[in-house]
Amino acid sequence: MFDSAFLAKLEQLHLLARRMFRGDRRAERRTRQAGASLEFADYREYTPGDEPRSIDWHAYGRLERLFVKLYEHEQDLPVTFLVDCSASMSWLPEEKTGALTKFDHARRLCAALAYIALANLDRVNIHFFAANSLAELGVVRGKSGFHSVLKFLGAPSQPDGPTRLMQGAQALVQHAHRRGLVFVLSDFFDPLGYEEPLSLLLHSQFEVQVLQVLALAGVRVLLPSSDVAVIFAVDASASISPEAAKATREFVGGALRAQRGGDHAGVVGLGKDAEVWQSPAEHAALADWPPVVADGRRRADLSNPQSSIGSPQSKGARLLPSAATDIGRALDFSSALFPGDQSRRVVLLSDGNDTPGHALEAAARLARSGVEVWTVALRNPEKPEMLVEREKPDGAPGGGSSLDLASAMAAAKITTSVVGLGSEQDKDVAFLR
Repeated sequence: MFDSAFLAKLEQLHLLARRMFRGDRRAERRTRQAGASLEFADYREYTPGDEPRSIDWHAYGRLERLFVKLYEHEQDLPVTFLVDCSASMSWLPEEKTGALTKFDHARRLCAALAYIALANLDRVNIHFFAANSLAELGVVRGKSGFHSVLKFLGAPSQPDGPTRLMQGAQALVQHAHRRGLVFVLSDFFDPLGYEEPLSLLLHSQFEVQVLQVLALAGVRVLLPSSDVAVIFAVDASASISPEAAKATREFVGGALRAQRGGDHAGVVGLGKDAEVWQSPAEHAALADWPPVVADGRRRADLSNPQSSIGSPQSKGARLLPSAATDIGRALDFSSALFPGDQSRRVVLLSDGNDTPGHALEAAARLARSGVEVWTVALRNPEKPEMLVEREKPDGAPGGGSSLDLASAMAAAKITTSVVGLGSEQDKDVAFLR
């Protein structure tokens, strides 16, 4: 896995821990614990029970007081590796078949760091984890233990199972007799998160170093685009007046004329359903929009606001049902029409009367996917409006007979109106004039 030149470079490196950990064997790592060594550390006054050989008699001759020499005690550092061997660590893009996986890179990093620790006489242990703590090397020490490290790292077959960092952290906390330095090598694709298991290690007095191993599906440089793709979602429901329809065409026409080179624009009509009125194109010009229908009748043709309700239906024309307004469906429909790698924007032109009430949810979905949603409020001219909410005749109307009628009506402003009774398609109806 490594050649001799690379191993020689590793011998010159050391693992540094921010905290001092108490070891139980001599090594090449200095600690604050006093002990027997050639490295002088400090003096302290003699107390009964100290080793007489540690008394500095030269200091006694000068000061006539007994002092004991203290020396730095060199100890080993426990170094533990938690290596992720879940299924996500074996992923490779199709174009890189045969290349090293994330698991291969994690094992190489682990072997390199383990060699540095062993060269400094530190104690090394390695744990594999996935859905459970799968295997443990056991503590090794000295350069002779590097062969055991390589054998252990080469043992696992294909990585498998979900990532469960908590199981690996818990197993380490339960079985580790001494605290020390912990390296976690993983892609951290744990659906349960990584914060809690790392906090467990920290609270258990380990010093934690995290190495996240990722694989790129081909290097791509993503630059912000100055070109914009815009879909105009035009409300063509029955609540839109001819005046508002005319304002809509004027707004969209002005926006299309203001397009820059590289920009794309399209138009979607919306009512109960949604349909493409103008496919997204560069340098788009305002085209004729198809008529729409409400309750089986053709509404005013939005490409010609002067046309009247109830005019004959053009043969073969595509008619958009306008008896309801589903803004959420129109936003989702519009988001599927964007071409290329451009900045994306949906401009909604509507009076805001959303029948299902899912517009905000759809707008949030688009925002999460990087699509801007702009709104242009369409306002109908203020006119007296009345609505028959319910009417209850007392009995059935007959020739020459009287009829009591209870009716509940609502009006936008104080006005007068004539209520009439009639029939349409064998149903009694109330109407206003």
